[in-house]
Amino acid sequence: MTSHILHLRLHADPAVLGYPVEARFRLAVGHDRLDGAIRALAREAAVRHLVVTTGTTTLLGYPSHRSARDLHAFTSRVFGRLDGVTSTEVALLMRTYKRAGFAERAPAPTQPSSPASAPVGR
Repeated sequence: MTSHILHLRLHADPAVLGYPVEARFRLAVGHDRLDGAIRALAREAAVRHLVVTTGTTTLLGYPSHRSARDLHAFTSRVFGRLDGVTSTEVALLMRTYKRAGFAERAPAPTQPSSPASAPVGR
């Protein structure tokens, strides 16, 4: 580890760490303001993934929050102060099926009741 050849990263469900509200945001930012927006968003502790994209939006990010109220406060505070933003889209992530290359554990399937255990009609 002291050689800095090998770097370990932990990928954990943010809910386990106390951040159960996850979201995805897309921002359209003018190219002349893109560097400033990237630097500002990268400084935000809530933003755990940030990339530049092609298409109608230029930035894609994934923040994690303690509550929906915290997500709202984040979007109001952070997006409101960025220069050059022409559009924003924020989506609440409802359920994650795969994270960091690993499939999440699926809930156990519900077993239908057998005819023997079904209530008898009159």
